[in-house]
Amino acid sequence: MYRQSTLLLLIITVFMVLSCDNNLHQKGKITMNREQVEKIARIKLPSDVFDIQSYGEKGIDTLILLRFSIHSKDMDLFINQSGLTLTENYKPFVNDFGTDLSWWEIDKMKKVSGAVQYFDDGLCRMAMIESTDSDLSTIYMVLQQ
Repeated sequence: MYRQSTLLLLIITVFMVLSCDNNLHQKGKITMNREQVEKIARIKLPSDVFDIQSYGEKGIDTLILLRFSIHSKDMDLFINQSGLTLTENYKPFVNDFGTDLSWWEIDKMKKVSGAVQYFDDGLCRMAMIESTDSDLSTIYMVLQQ
């Protein structure tokens, strides 16, 4: 009886490990529309947002990288509605994320403001905003949960 219990436990353990391993490496470009970006990032995008890029990895934790651009005239409203408290020259994340993504160009940013927010459900939202163009702002976000 002891051997059967041990064997059964071993088989269950192997199946559990194999099923978890399949979930650890799901990653790749994900296409998100405006509503999906607003929901997952907990933000309200201006009506003329453009160039939305997204990438995600799901395993034990979830990682979403977002980049989008808005006109600078909409920046104050976006910041207020998002609840971001920006600090000038603050980079809350480094280029460890997204190094193989052509659109993830945070190492080229010059005039940067950043913010980090933590939510009760475990979401961490990090944002960096580049405002080098007087008419355009590019927002990079890292969402981890």
